[in-house]
Amino acid sequence: MVEEDPLTVKVDHLKVDKRLKLTLELVKKDMEISKLQQAIAKAIEEKISGDQRRYLLNEQLKAIKKELGLETDDKTALSEKFRERIEAKKDKCPPHVLQVIEEELTKLQLLEASSSEFNVTRNYLDWLTVLPWGNYSNENFDVHHAQQILDEDHYGLSDVKERILEFIAVGKLRGTSQGKIICLSGPPGVGKTSIGRSIARALNRQFYRFSVGGLADVAEIKGHRRTYVGAMPGKMVQCLKSVGTANPLVLIDEIDKLGRGHSGDPASALLELLDPEQNINFLDHYLDVPIDLSKVLFVCTANVIDTIPNPLLDRMEIISIAGYITDEKMHIARDYLEKNTREACGIKPEQVEVTDAALLALIENYCREAGVRNLQKQIEKIYRKIALQLVRQGVSNEPALEAVIVTPSVEPTDGGSATIVKDEKLNDPAVKDPEEAKEPIDLRQAMQQSKLIVYADGSFFSSENIAEESW
Repeated sequence: MVEEDPLTVKVDHLKVDKRLKLTLELVKKDMEISKLQQAIAKAIEEKISGDQRRYLLNEQLKAIKKELGLETDDKTALSEKFRERIEAKKDKCPPHVLQVIEEELTKLQLLEASSSEFNVTRNYLDWLTVLPWGNYSNENFDVHHAQQILDEDHYGLSDVKERILEFIAVGKLRGTSQGKIICLSGPPGVGKTSIGRSIARALNRQFYRFSVGGLADVAEIKGHRRTYVGAMPGKMVQCLKSVGTANPLVLIDEIDKLGRGHSGDPASALLELLDPEQNINFLDHYLDVPIDLSKVLFVCTANVIDTIPNPLLDRMEIISIAGYITDEKMHIARDYLEKNTREACGIKPEQVEVTDAALLALIENYCREAGVRNLQKQIEKIYRKIALQLVRQGVSNEPALEAVIVTPSVEPTDGGSATIVKDEKLNDPAVKDPEEAKEPIDLRQAMQQSKLIVYADGSFFSSENIAEESW
């Protein structure tokens, strides 16, 4: 079916007055369309002319400042910044890196500032010039100093400390501590990560930690190609930029939990990173220039070594940390955990006294695991509840305060509480304020009656030999 032209219909009308009315409506419609088109064209023209005017004025302002010596253009300023960075370490920078930097600086001058290649080149030069080429921190191989630091940070672990001191002693005789990859293996909460931090402090090295647990992308280690959008270097290049030295201590955490996905096998990528014979020329995909990582000291942590691939395990020296016995946990809780928790809760030492019997009951009944992480949680729970009771009783951190003495309870109630709380007045018995003259609240009775105060809930070990109950 052929559609009729509305103009033809209106013109072919028999009556002249009707034909004129229809023609007038058509002319009005065309006039409205023409006005709308003119308004749109005028707005676009004004916007374009405004942008052109602004661009012209900016270019003139840049030219005037450049003539007066007040400002240089973007490319010149970037080139000067990169040259100043590399000039300070030009003597220590490898020749092949200097050659690449010079080529990229020449390329930067030929590119337009608005092009995408300009941004890629600028970011590449930024990474190349910011890395600490040949900048090493002065190592401290004093065995006595290392022994003091290890004893300050950790109690016990004599065999582990002895092995670390042997490693430092060999480094002192050789003049460097390169060539070894240490793997600290043990259950959770035994202090593997903190030992790595103590080694860095003893050697006067910068410390950097990153976890590879669940890591399934090789690019996180080897970096992305620069052709990709949002490309970034790998973790090791980011580490060197962050610490500012070429010989940090790098702690690779959870190395036994490496993943494997469609982006490659990270365990295989770590072989080049952790091999002393290969990491002297480690090649990052983003930088595309060899980096000397032979001065970097790698310390890995793992809960179990069975899941670590054999080629990767062969490059490590395993140091096993079995855990802590009850006596060691007592010293750790008294010297480290309780002190830090008390300060974190804002409680003064004269306000709370935790007896050795209470700590022993807490460790034997609630914290029998190899590490001390759960012990720290239970101590934090106790101090939080003590802080709540002090606040409820109107106690603030001012002179003449009440003390809370934590002692072991006679019987745990409902899965038990390892501790009870009793208040004692520390100030002068002659109290003028009638509110202060009241008897202190006995929290033991309140706990037994309302069972609202539970200081260490959870699984209570009521039997010394659990295996006997299963037979």
